[in-house]
Amino acid sequence: MKPVLLLLVLALLLPTMAHAQDSQFITETFQQDDLEREYTLYLPDDYDPEEPLPMVVTLHGRFQTGAEMGSYMDLHNFANANDFIVLYPQALDGEWNFLHGIEGTTTGEHSDVDFINSVVDEVTEDYNVDVTRRYVMGMSNGGLMVQRIACETPERYAAFASVASSAFNGMQFVCMEGGQQTAPMLLMHGTDDTNIPWDGLTSTASGQTVQLTLPVPEALGFWAAFNGCNPSSDSSMFPSLGLSPGTEVRMLVVDCPENTGVSLYAIVGGGHNYPGHDGLPVQLAGLVNKDIDANREIWAFFQRFTRVAGV
Repeated sequence: MKPVLLLLVLALLLPTMAHAQDSQFITETFQQDDLEREYTLYLPDDYDPEEPLPMVVTLHGRFQTGAEMGSYMDLHNFANANDFIVLYPQALDGEWNFLHGIEGTTTGEHSDVDFINSVVDEVTEDYNVDVTRRYVMGMSNGGLMVQRIACETPERYAAFASVASSAFNGMQFVCMEGGQQTAPMLLMHGTDDTNIPWDGLTSTASGQTVQLTLPVPEALGFWAAFNGCNPSSDSSMFPSLGLSPGTEVRMLVVDCPENTGVSLYAIVGGGHNYPGHDGLPVQLAGLVNKDIDANREIWAFFQRFTRVAGV
């Protein structure tokens, strides 16, 4: 099955988060570049306007909504248990414009980096968001957008996480010069992912092959260099819980300066999914690993970092 068709099928199968009647979910429209955009905010049960809380900006995959993504990840329940706000911006036509402005690509003229940053500013002003603990995570097409934001405006967020995604060709042309700002980055990817392959995604037309996404190990090296890390890394295996036949988790932690970090969770045998969470058919998205819970691992990584915007 072709990747685009697979993504469409997955979007139809993902559960929808019903939030219209739930006062904790707030959906707003937003005007950006003469376009009407939308975002949804989730406030945890214990939200107190007098107490600043961390916020996790969550970017959905292609043909999905933020609500569907949050339901699949069970992120709102996790946010309740850990007291953080979740912001779900919505992409135009269900797809993030992560290639905006890159020479040789044909994309829309709107900048999703500007849109997401503007929405974050609005929510930070309207709600009690801890500006030192704003984080960005995403999966698939959303993970590509996470890395675009980390390239362009790393100073605005404390840390980033990209699941079932990789660095995209051309990213080096839009990234800030490494060493000026850090962008702590967690990558999580299945070695048997057929949608965004571990070894990179290519496209061939008129006899010419173009690299669309980099092999995941190269993405790891990119972020290690960007963050001023050493090329060495420590590798460890997670214990098998007996719940995930055919898969296992190897974690690589790069040797980085104290104020940053780069990690890769290689889901050996895993597919295009969110570790620890069912909901996607195996025949479409591959095997899911349950030795780890992606929410728990990403949140533990995020909690290591704080940043005042602009510093």
